[in-house]
Amino acid sequence: MKLNTSHITIITTTTTLIRMAVAG
Repeated sequence: MKLNTSHITIITTTTTLIRMAVAG
């Protein structure tokens, strides 16, 4: 479960960074 949570967190963070980069 912890591994899954980490994976989701990394994916969410990456997606957020990409969105900010596109918006910026």
